Amino acid sequence: MITGLKFISSQTHSKRSQWVQKLLDDSLDKNSADLHDMNLTPHATALLVEAMNSFCTGNWIATIILVQAVLDIELATNESLNGVYVNELRTGKDLVWLRNRRNRLLHADISTHSITEADIFDDDRSLEIEAHKSLKLVITGLTRLSF
Repeated sequence: MITGLKFISSQTHSKRSQWVQKLLDDSLDKNSADLHDMNLTPHATALLVEAMNSFCTGNWIATIILVQAVLDIELATNESLNGVYVNELRTGKDLVWLRNRRNRLLHADISTHSITEADIFDDDRSLEIEAHKSLKLVITGLTRLSF
């Protein structure tokens, strides 16, 4: 039998999706906002939907990895971005944290601790906090960039 698979109740999923919707609404200053209101590239939009799905199902590591990918894609390919904030997103303290955190999760390096199966269970609450932070950073950051 496979161990380590998470079960998420529909109530927990709903609570998390409501948090994501509120984050998007607040970031765009609009009720019932949709991802298309962010004016992201189709590639970034698809990955952001996947990041949100990962978040709502409690897959914290996947959320962190995906939101950094969304940021990378937008900074590299979206030509309609407001240049005033591009440098902040590339060098801001919180987003540098996100990039470094994603790199530590993905890349094995003898000098730093990489993620293990035990960490996923032992540090679930810490990883959840990091996933919240990551999603909030990218959504608020990219909505400022798009206008």
